[in-house]
Amino acid sequence: MSITIDISDEKLREAEEALNIHDPAKLFLSLLDEKLARHAAQRRLSALGGTMPDLELPPRQRPTPAQD
Repeated sequence: MSITIDISDEKLREAEEALNIHDPAKLFLSLLDEKLARHAAQRRLSALGGTMPDLELPPRQRPTPAQD
């Protein structure tokens, strides 16, 4: 399958540098795979649907101030 997309050169360069993938086709496939993985993870999390309503959250810890 062939697809044409319009991406600015700046965004393409930024993505190539961030992921160290310099082939546009491989870069697009990598980004698509990542998006699909995140979507699947979100669906799995949503499927839990509050199955532990009595769960107590651990106390939040405040960072200690730096000593000067």
